Amino acid sequence: MFFLPFSDISQKPKLRRSVCHIANKYKTLTFCPKKEKPKKITKKPKNESVLTSVNVAYNENDLERKGDEQHLLGMLKKIAAGLDRLVELLALTSLALMVMIVTVQVFTRTFGNFVFYWSEEITLMLLIWTAFLGIALGFREMLHLSMDSLARRLPATVQKMLAKLITVVIFLFGLYLAVYGWEYTELMHPNTLSATGWPRSVQYMIVPISGVMICSYSMLQLFGVNTRRQVGLDGEEEVE
Repeated sequence: MFFLPFSDISQKPKLRRSVCHIANKYKTLTFCPKKEKPKKITKKPKNESVLTSVNVAYNENDLERKGDEQHLLGMLKKIAAGLDRLVELLALTSLALMVMIVTVQVFTRTFGNFVFYWSEEITLMLLIWTAFLGIALGFREMLHLSMDSLARRLPATVQKMLAKLITVVIFLFGLYLAVYGWEYTELMHPNTLSATGWPRSVQYMIVPISGVMICSYSMLQLFGVNTRRQVGLDGEEEVE
């Protein structure tokens, strides 16, 4: 083995490269430059800023659209809740007026030997209104009588299908009241009540209104919306 001076090695490029190759392999010399791995250069697209601004604008528009939808849905819920409260108030008012008129009629007939000439017609009209409003509210709260002793013995999937079928039948019943109730109301409109002189259609106009309400509630229930607004009215406890 022989040694060459450092000056001779530096003056001969080929020899220098060979020596440096061996030196880098065993890491013995410091004057030889170390090989570095080439760095990966990632080129940014020229339109990166444009794409970023487009994405930001799209996200803002999406958030704004979702906010508008939530605002509209909130308004619809408030309107539906207001209509429900109005119907409940109308039903309670008609029931209270009917009780008051009947009470006054009994009192005057017993102690005064007379009755108001309009009391019987108004009482009959309030009875019809209270009954059909109660039917609609009963469907909303699912308070109507049902025999489910057989349905509870069926599998869960069959029970769900049966519940959907019952809801469809309720919708058809409401549609029947809405269509034929309106036709009957129009038919009775030319006639008048003998005591008050009102059109007889006033008594029966609640029938199509109740039909529309039943259709609305059954449609919401068909799509899985809980229409109940009162808790604990059915008096049943869930059995685990």
